Amino acid sequence: DVLADGFKPWPSCGFTHVHIDMIRELTREHGLTPDQVETITVTVGDFARGQTEPLAEWRRPANTMLAKLSVPFNAALAMCRGDVSIRDFFDERLSDPAVLAMADRVEARFDPAYNFDPSTGFPGGEIELRLKDGRILSRRPPRAYGHPEKPMSWDGLVAKFRDCASYAARPVPGADLDRALEQCVALEDVDDVAGLVALIG
Repeated sequence: DVLADGFKPWPSCGFTHVHIDMIRELTREHGLTPDQVETITVTVGDFARGQTEPLAEWRRPANTMLAKLSVPFNAALAMCRGDVSIRDFFDERLSDPAVLAMADRVEARFDPAYNFDPSTGFPGGEIELRLKDGRILSRRPPRAYGHPEKPMSWDGLVAKFRDCASYAARPVPGADLDRALEQCVALEDVDDVAGLVALIG
C-alpha cells in the first residue's frame, strides 16, 4: 500500500534516522551546542548493531558509502550541524575535525527491543546525551521522522526536494523548480504529470 510508505528525510541509511531525529529534537528543545556535550550514547537493535561495531571503525568511516551507513558518524553530524545533508557525505567532509571529534564521543549499546521487523519498517531506538554540566537528556521514540507513524511535513519534503535538485546533473531553473513544487503539492489537481516531469527532467 503506497499510502503506508514513508520518506527518508536524510540521505543516509534509514537505520541512522531515529538517532538523527532524536538529536535534532533534543538540540532544539534545550538550545544545545556541540561543545556542551560530553558523550552521546546510541541504543540500537540487531541490524543497526552492525553499523556501530566495531565502534572505532564506524566513528571513522573510510568512504562515502560507509559514512551513510554509520550510526556514530550520523549522530555526530546531527549534533555538529543540526541536520544531515547530501554535502555532508562529500569526501572532503568525511575528515571534518569537529565531526570526527564528536564521533569519538559516541558510545553504543545493544537492546533487542529495537530489533528489525520488516513488517513494521525501520525500528525506534534510544539516545542519551550526557552534558558537561552533569545533565543527562534522553529520548526513546518508537519511530523516526519520515515513518508513516511520524510523517514528514510538507516543509520538510520541500526542503529535501530542493536539496536533492541542487545536485542535479542538469541544473533546474529556479522558476521551473518552484512550478514543479507547486504541482507536487497539488498533485491531485494535475491533469498530466508529463508536464511536471518535464520541468525537472
